[in-house]
Amino acid sequence: MSDSSTAAAAPRRKWLSRIWYVARPVIIFLVITSVLGISEISSHVALGWPGHIQASLPTLLPRWPELLLPLGCLAVATWLIHRFIRWWCATKGNAVDWRAGYTLSATAIVLSGAAAAIALSGVVHQLTWLFDKPLYESRGADVSRADAMSSTRQILLTLEDFRWKQERYPDSLSELSLPSRLLTVRPLSDLAPEPFVYLKPDAGSDPDTVVLVSPVLRQREVVIVGYLKGTTEVHPAADLPGILESRRALKSRRAPATDEP
Repeated sequence: MSDSSTAAAAPRRKWLSRIWYVARPVIIFLVITSVLGISEISSHVALGWPGHIQASLPTLLPRWPELLLPLGCLAVATWLIHRFIRWWCATKGNAVDWRAGYTLSATAIVLSGAAAAIALSGVVHQLTWLFDKPLYESRGADVSRADAMSSTRQILLTLEDFRWKQERYPDSLSELSLPSRLLTVRPLSDLAPEPFVYLKPDAGSDPDTVVLVSPVLRQREVVIVGYLKGTTEVHPAADLPGILESRRALKSRRAPATDEP
């Protein structure tokens, strides 16, 4: 083999060694989880990204103008850091040729560390909450209520964002840029989803005005009430007629709060 062909093959071997260096821990992780029978973790790590992107994009894309400022700040900050490092290397007489790829890699590492820190805080929060819970228990009703409250909060946030941009409240929830699954709740796991009741507020409505009421969650016989000020509460289903008529929740009959995080 000639010296020229050897020199041409060197960059290829270098890239292959880099790919193997990155892929090796991932392969080891997948093998260990498969051997231990924790296939769900492996499947989420390897195949969960398409599903996550498919679920996130419909909510994210309609709000793309709001991403321009943070993305612009990130781009400007990355460029300034790159220029500063090159200036610093030149000032100190450092022979290192600092390239843009180095800065992009360092920025990606910092962002990945921030994402890992956020995920770790969520794991610690869940572990702390579950510390005194039984190892196995049926929480179907509580999970259903938590999902309904989460959807209520998301609708309230989008409702306020719509009012801020359009200077009015929507005539119906269909005007909001939200996936249809967030606009409905299953009263029971085996029943068809039912829509939220939307009580359109006026421009001068009080913050304590009820604007959202969920379907009756049959396992607990409660409803989720959403206020114009953005808060949510759980109330007995018996309060539903009075809530719809007065648009005020009966605070004295509020259902006991759960310990969901």
